[in-house]
Amino acid sequence: MSLKARGISRRTFNLAISASLIGQMLPFNSFSLSNEHVSKDGLLHLTDEGKLNIYSGVGHTSIYSKENPLFLIKKKLNISEDQCRFMFGSNPEQLPALLSQHINHLSFTSKATNEKAIDVLKTSISEIGKDADQILLKNRILILDDQISLKTKKMANQIKGNGIIVAVKEVV
Repeated sequence: MSLKARGISRRTFNLAISASLIGQMLPFNSFSLSNEHVSKDGLLHLTDEGKLNIYSGVGHTSIYSKENPLFLIKKKLNISEDQCRFMFGSNPEQLPALLSQHINHLSFTSKATNEKAIDVLKTSISEIGKDADQILLKNRILILDDQISLKTKKMANQIKGNGIIVAVKEVV
């Protein structure tokens, strides 16, 4: 078996260029980007059971970690790791399907944004006062920043259960 070394013909070159242009124009989810701007907001839910559901910054707990939100949350809210739960959702359109370890648009939330969300949560707990446990059992308190993205707002509204839900805009 022998191989012939040949240069690429003009026809083959044109065919390759045409195929790549068509491939870029078609909306393949694994390669295309969403037109909707989705910011890396902060989203936390303190449940009526005393658990803290963390929706933002969970991408930082993977092998690509830069910042782990758990240390900051434990330090600022004085809660144990047993009370914290990382919440995972489905991939949105703007993330490539091949990067499945990054679960939602909040995966890349920065430490500063999570710190802002924690501060808002801490302030609302202190405003409720001593009877916070009793109030959270019966009420659902939703604190949404005006500037959060539509996807974050939708996620916050879909969270089930009583407690305090805090969603803050990305700190840039």
